[in-house]
Amino acid sequence: MMKQETAADLKKLLEKTNSEISKVAKERADLQAKESKLRETAKALHVLLSSVSKESMPETPASVTPQVSSAHLVPISQFISNFIAQRNGAGTTHKEIAEALKGANYLHHRNYPYVVVSQLRTDKKVVERDGRLFWEGGA
Repeated sequence: MMKQETAADLKKLLEKTNSEISKVAKERADLQAKESKLRETAKALHVLLSSVSKESMPETPASVTPQVSSAHLVPISQFISNFIAQRNGAGTTHKEIAEALKGANYLHHRNYPYVVVSQLRTDKKVVERDGRLFWEGGA
């Protein structure tokens, strides 16, 4: 009789455990769905924030036509290449490039200089040593 009671108890315990597993699995699925929605919301908010907060780009009223200075006769990518080449002795950093672009009144997306430098590195015109960028692309 002891074995039958133990088997019945084990069966009840197994049913209870399976029930808890189902409950936890449902909660996990609900939490994963909630996490997915929150991640989508966070991505959308990030996109909205980056389009609203233009820290690297001054706000220009739509009715004002921006003045083109002589510095803007050189494309940003060429400006970055020239800047790195001119500073080749000591090298330069991404921050120094950003400051130089700001000083020359270039309007650009904040990631654009990184894209240019990445392409220059891919083309083996720029190398990075100890966190500084050096020109290797010739004259």
